[in-house]
Amino acid sequence: MFWYLWVISIFYQIFLIKYAYKKLWEKKMVAIWLLFMWLWLILVWLNKHFYNLYFILIIFSIWISNIGSALFALIIKYSHKKDIWKNLWLNNAFWSWADSVWPILSWVIYLYWHNLPFFFFWLILIVASIFFYRLLRIEKIN
Repeated sequence: MFWYLWVISIFYQIFLIKYAYKKLWEKKMVAIWLLFMWLWLILVWLNKHFYNLYFILIIFSIWISNIGSALFALIIKYSHKKDIWKNLWLNNAFWSWADSVWPILSWVIYLYWHNLPFFFFWLILIVASIFFYRLLRIEKIN
């Protein structure tokens, strides 16, 4: 049913790896995607068209699968524990779990209450933005 998402994801990853990643480093990639997601969510909130929320969920799942490695590269860089294998194992375990559970969880939540995924998505963006801001502050201090 959603076969076209695989095609979009493949082309997106090819573009990201071939062109954008040479010019953007991890922090800029994460910041650009957070800004993009904030703008899109605000537009949906202003229009009150919640069916657009699923386009955001699609973009969010692509963002998790692609930007997750950049986030965890930053975590490993600033981690007080430099056990690289443990950090890599946590990275793979968390993101593989999140990639498999997120679509099912969002659909179940949407079935029970139509507005809950919208507020849940706001919460995720707020937490991600705070986390990213703290990483930038840590780098400025060091």
